[in-house]
Amino acid sequence: MAKKIFVFSFVVLGLVSFLDSWYLIACDIYTGSVSGPASPTVGASVTYTWSYGGCSVIVYGNSLSPNANFTVTSMNTTSVTGYWNTTNTTTVSFWMDCNPGGIGRCSQTNLSVTPVSACGACPSGGSGSTWTWTGCQSTAWTNACNWDRQSVPTSTSNVIIPNTTNKPAITSGNAYCNTIEIQSSSGARIDISGTGVLNVTQ
Repeated sequence: MAKKIFVFSFVVLGLVSFLDSWYLIACDIYTGSVSGPASPTVGASVTYTWSYGGCSVIVYGNSLSPNANFTVTSMNTTSVTGYWNTTNTTTVSFWMDCNPGGIGRCSQTNLSVTPVSACGACPSGGSGSTWTWTGCQSTAWTNACNWDRQSVPTSTSNVIIPNTTNKPAITSGNAYCNTIEIQSSSGARIDISGTGVLNVTQ
């Protein structure tokens, strides 16, 4: 009886050892796949989904790295949702650890992402606290693409309004700036109507 128990134990231990080796090899050779936009629009919500075929062990961890240029709004074991805040090309690394015992990363997949500006070919530039109106897309003061900084002026912004085809208009709500220079001698103006208000700090 004792001999049979010994043989059975040997077989069980051998099977466990074999499965552990198979797992280590599997996680080394199986690579993942990622689906999601490679040229997303800055500020727009996007979702990246990834998977690792072959790792049959329960997935318990995931990561998005580096995330300095990407703001995560939600994440689970198969996807991440968020938005890009720069047009800089970024290599994103996706990984899953398929081992609940914690021996390390199962595999990693990289995706090169180049976000594009929501303003398309609109001019961009400027520096410091100066915001210059371009009227690139419309007459709306609140459209960020109508400004050379591609963001809407705030109470600390020094605004310059040159003469453009699309004159800036504030038709509702509050608009803000620190100072404003309207180059009226060349035909520039601001149209304020309805419930629109322009708040000038100085």
